[in-house]
Amino acid sequence: MFPELIKAACTVAGVWGNASVNGQTLHVRALDWDYKNPISKNPTLIVYHPSDSKSHVHANLGWAGFIGSMTGVSEFLSIG
Repeated sequence: MFPELIKAACTVAGVWGNASVNGQTLHVRALDWDYKNPISKNPTLIVYHPSDSKSHVHANLGWAGFIGSMTGVSEFLSIG
């Protein structure tokens, strides 16, 4: 509900097929939140290195005090 309370929004864009290199699907999301919002002063980046060899390293991005995950990235997904 927090994004609704502060009237936050996201810009989302994506390309695939002939619109991208090698026909890959690419996706981007930008948080269109007011930089004056107090939560923007406390960003967090948590990188997980699982001990299970079948798991992938991944990162969780968010803010201190923000419950949940705003976004995440996995080493499994490679653009290169």
